[in-house]
Amino acid sequence: GAEEKSERRAAIVRAAEQLLHRAPAATFSVDALARRAGLAKGTVYLYFRGKDDLLVSIFERAVREGITEGRAALEGVTDPVERLALRGSLPFWLARRS
Repeated sequence: GAEEKSERRAAIVRAAEQLLHRAPAATFSVDALARRAGLAKGTVYLYFRGKDDLLVSIFERAVREGITEGRAALEGVTDPVERLALRGSLPFWLARRS
């Protein structure tokens, strides 16, 4: 059902993130990704059009999480200089996350 689909998608994303921590995206294949996720290669294509689609999905999620965490960091900060300093560190923080 829906929970199983969500678990498979999450397994694919986790596998891709693990591979990305080891090497650039250009160096791994959908075959390697499927093996790491414990799924058939065709299953990956049920959830993503290809590796690029998967990478965009990972990037979009990281940006959404970064924005949410950045907003939380700004909550309650009223000093304009401090707010600017926190906002300015967001791109740096996003780059360090991976």
